[in-house]
This record gives sequence, C-alpha cells and structure tokens, in this order.
Amino acid sequence: MAVGALPRVADAALIGGVLDRFPHLPPVVRRFTQDALQQTRALAEPALISRLTEPAHSRALAHWVALAATLRLPGALAHVDALMAHDDARVRRAVARALAERPAARTVASLRVLLADSDPDVRAAAARSLGHLAAPGVVADLRRAVHDRAYAVRYNSCLALAQLGEDGRSALQELQGDADRFVADMATVISGLTDGALTELVSE
Repeated sequence: MAVGALPRVADAALIGGVLDRFPHLPPVVRRFTQDALQQTRALAEPALISRLTEPAHSRALAHWVALAATLRLPGALAHVDALMAHDDARVRRAVARALAERPAARTVASLRVLLADSDPDVRAAAARSLGHLAAPGVVADLRRAVHDRAYAVRYNSCLALAQLGEDGRSALQELQGDADRFVADMATVISGLTDGALTELVSE
C-alpha cells in the first residue's frame, strides 16, 4: 500500500508496520512518510511510544526519537529522557536534538546532562537545543561549554548564547576578552552577526 494512503486508511496495525520500516527507508521516502504520519498523529503517537519504551536496535531508536520530534508528539517526547544514558551515541544525540521540540520544565535539566556527555556530537546537539529553546538560567553552562575541546561544541555554545537575549549577548561580549584566542575570536564573530544572519545559522 502506498504511504500516501495512510491518512485515508487510518489503521493502527498498518501504521505500526510503517514505523517498523521507517528507519530502513531512503531519506526521500522517509520525508514522504513523515508527512503521511503527521496526518495520523492520534494513531502514530501510541505506536511510537511503544517502540521508544521497548528494547530496539540503536539505529531504529535514533530514527524514532527524531520522528517524535519532527511530528512534535508531546506524549512520545515525554519518554525520550529514559534514553539519555543509552550506550549508543547516535541515540543520545537524537535525544539531545529532539528535546529542542519539548519546552518543558525538566527539559533544561536533561540538556544539562547531555551537555556533559562523553560524545562531542551529543554535547554540540545539547548546546544547540538550549539555544533553540532560549532556555533560562543556562548562560553559565554555555560559558563553560565554549571552552570545550571540540569545535562543534564551542561553536554551538556560542550560537546558543547569542539566542539567550541580553544575558547571553553580555556573556559573548565578555568572552571577546577570553585568554583562549579561539574562544575570543568566535565570540567576536558571533556577537557581530545580524539577527537575520543568526537566524540563518541556527536554522541550518
């Protein structure tokens, strides 16, 4: 059956089968599938929750976490915290990215944990999500993260600070005098971005 028929059929078993195949689909087909699942949210969400809360292959879990974020399914996103300590960095990175779509009280605490993850891609994703959420009270966390040994973490932490209003901008101005020339130069460049340029960078 064509994926486009999903909204018309609205069959829970069929949607479950589509979710099971989703991680193995080519990227273009996944995008079409996401559009179809968006129209069957009421059935897709419980099926997705069951897959997020049961043992599964890491690759599949990462795709399902990302799908929960793409579809903005609050019930499914409520379960991703349990995967923050997953052995596979791909899953933890997917969680860090997905939390950008869950503006909840406990989200910031979860992202703080991920900002200290052992994998630099996870830390970078956590910094990016903190910026996306304009999360309150995280300026000090991001100021520490701009000294991370990984470029992606430093870069995304500076971008996140630029999205945190006056407090974040003030922190960037202070960092322009940092003893670490890399930090100082990056803070200078990002501080000089127009709002339009910053929006373009963070939406990439």
